[in-house]
Amino acid sequence: MIITKSFKLLRKIIFGNKREKVLIKIFYEIIKSNSNSKKISILDFGSGFQPYVIVHLQKMFQENDYETEITCVDLYSDDELIELNKKYPLINFLKVKDLNYELKYDFSIISDVLHHMDIENKKLINKTLSDLGNLSKVVIVKDHFESNKVNRLLLRIMDYFGNSFNKVYIPEKYFREDEFEVLVHECELEVESRIRNIRLYQWYVLFFNNPKYQFIYTLKKV
Repeated sequence: MIITKSFKLLRKIIFGNKREKVLIKIFYEIIKSNSNSKKISILDFGSGFQPYVIVHLQKMFQENDYETEITCVDLYSDDELIELNKKYPLINFLKVKDLNYELKYDFSIISDVLHHMDIENKKLINKTLSDLGNLSKVVIVKDHFESNKVNRLLLRIMDYFGNSFNKVYIPEKYFREDEFEVLVHECELEVESRIRNIRLYQWYVLFFNNPKYQFIYTLKKV
């Protein structure tokens, strides 16, 4: 427990919340530019137990006179659901298995989740993206691209540093850009926008700050 707390404190000192703040701003601009209404619904798929991004994204919309309805889903335990719904009463937290596929959301966000499913598990990833395409008008995907074995190693180190005390799978490999484009096509989705070269970390964090590893795609059902 002491080691875990010390590691998390060190990570916070080094990285702060710059990554989260950059993503909040980008997600806000994407959603704002793709919505004609001041009332929006968002499904956050794979929110985790520390949903900083979606919580502060909701606050940003509220500060700009938007009415939001936010649903967050993940592999939560019963105790985690009770704690999260109590801590964040303006957001509805659900287990993935309890997600109602009859509902329709304006937007869905899946941020740094797909690669933790294991990109070799194409059946699961294809189903997830297809489901999100059916559930929402616009799907926002944030993830990583690799282009060689060196990139892969650096991304794995970064992933381990960010998730070593979370209950997530650290992948053996990441998406190649051409591979992800094929995946999108297989899921009968079309790319509305591509954002590349996103600088999420401070300049002094060396390879963590390499923007070419990051991408955000905006997708819609064909």
